[in-house]
Amino acid sequence: MTAIGFAAEPFVSLSLPDALEKATATDKVVLVEFTIDMLPAGEAMPTSIPLNDDIRKWIKSHAIAIKIDCKSEPEIVSRYFINAAPTIVIMRGDGTVLGRTLGVLPAEAFLEFAENALVEKPALDRAREIFESGDKDDPFNRHNYASALAADGKAKEALEHYLWCFDEGARHDAAYEQFRLTRLLGEIVAAAQQYRPAVDAMKSRRDRAESRLRDFLYGKPEEVDDRPREKGILGLIGRLTGVSEAPAIETQAAELAVLNSLFKRDSQSIEIYDKLKACDRKHADVARIAICRVIVRPLFKAGRYDDLVRDADPVGYVDTLMTEVETARALAEAANQANADPQLNRMRIESIRSACRAYLTCLAADRKDLADKVKNRLLAFESSLYVFEELLISAAGAKRYEVVLELGDEAQRRLDDDNARTIRHRVKANLKSPEGQAALEKYRRTARADEGQQE
Repeated sequence: MTAIGFAAEPFVSLSLPDALEKATATDKVVLVEFTIDMLPAGEAMPTSIPLNDDIRKWIKSHAIAIKIDCKSEPEIVSRYFINAAPTIVIMRGDGTVLGRTLGVLPAEAFLEFAENALVEKPALDRAREIFESGDKDDPFNRHNYASALAADGKAKEALEHYLWCFDEGARHDAAYEQFRLTRLLGEIVAAAQQYRPAVDAMKSRRDRAESRLRDFLYGKPEEVDDRPREKGILGLIGRLTGVSEAPAIETQAAELAVLNSLFKRDSQSIEIYDKLKACDRKHADVARIAICRVIVRPLFKAGRYDDLVRDADPVGYVDTLMTEVETARALAEAANQANADPQLNRMRIESIRSACRAYLTCLAADRKDLADKVKNRLLAFESSLYVFEELLISAAGAKRYEVVLELGDEAQRRLDDDNARTIRHRVKANLKSPEGQAALEKYRRTARADEGQQE
C-alpha cells in the first residue's frame, strides 16, 4: 500500500491487510481514513478527524487507525465503494464494515459515529432493517440501502436498487431530482468498477435519452409524465397550486448531456445543442439550456462564449459558487473545524478558477457589463493577490487589454503596497504585445483628456 506522507499519531503506517490482522489479534477495529495525498513526500496529510483528547483516547482503546490514498489504491477504493474524500470507514478485523461517514464531522458527532459502530450491527444489516421497515418507494431510503449493499461488495443487488432510484426516484419525491445526476450517478459509476453491467445499464439510458431528444427535434409529440410526485415539499406545492413540473424534455436533455459526458461523448451533446438552437418548438429553449449547463467546459474550450453567456448564466453560476464556499466556511467555523482547511482551500481555489473562466467568457462575448458583475462578486468573496492575478490572466486571455489596465488600477486601491506592486508588474507583462501597447496608448490618451476636462 502506498503511504501518505508519514503516519502522524494516532495513525500508524500499516497496509490495510496488516491493519486488519493486527485488529483481529488485539480485538480492535480498523479505522480507515480514505483521503487524497496532495503533499510532498515526508509531510503528514492533515486529517479530517477532529482529534481532541476524547477521540484520541477512543482510537487508542478501540482502533487501529490508518490512512489510504484514494489515488494510489484503486482496488481498495473500489472494494469499499469509496467515491469521495475524505471518507471514514470503521471495520472489523475480517473486513466487515461497521460504519462509514463522508466529510468532516464535529468532534461530538464523530465520537457518536465511532461509538455506534462498536455496539450496533454491521452497516449492511442496519441498512436492510431500515429499508425493509420503511417506505420502499422512498428514493432516499432505497438509495441508502443500495449504498450499503455496494459498500459490502454486493454490486449486482445494489445496481438493481440504484437503477430504480435513477428511473423512478424523482417521480416519488421531487426533492430527489437533484441527486439523480450527481451523487446517485457517481455511486453507479463506482459500482461499475466491480460490476460491468452497470456500464451497460447507463449506456442504455443514455441511448434512450438521445432517442427522446431526437424524436423531439423531429417533431414527434412530447412525452408527458402524468404520474404524481407523491412526496416532497416541491410535489406538495405543485399539487396545491396546480403548477406543472419541469417539462420532461428538460430532464431528458440534462440526463443525455451528463451521460454523454460520462462516456466522453460531449460532441454528441453539442450536436443536439446546436439543433435545439434552431428549433422553434415549445420547451426547446429549456432543453437547450439544460444541455448547455452540463457542457460548459467543452463549449468554453471551443470558444463559444456567446452561447455560454446566453444559456449558462455566468453571473448566477459564479454567485452560486461563491455562496457554496462561504457557506462551507461558515459551517466549519461554527463547528470549530480547523481540520477542514485543506478541503476548504481546494474548494476555494477551484471556485476562483471557475469564476475567472466565467469572467473571460463574458469579456470575450463583449459583455463587460456581465463581466463586471462576475468580478465584483468574486472580489466581494476575496480581494487578494491571487484573485487579481487570475482575473488578469482571464482579461488578457480575452484580449481585453483595456480591462487589464482597469484591473491594475483597482488592485492599487484594494491591495497592500507589496501586492499592488506585484500586480503592476503583471499588468506591464501583459501589455507587451502590439495589441497591449495600443490599449495602453488609448488608455493614456483618455486619462490625459479626463485631466484636461477637470482643469
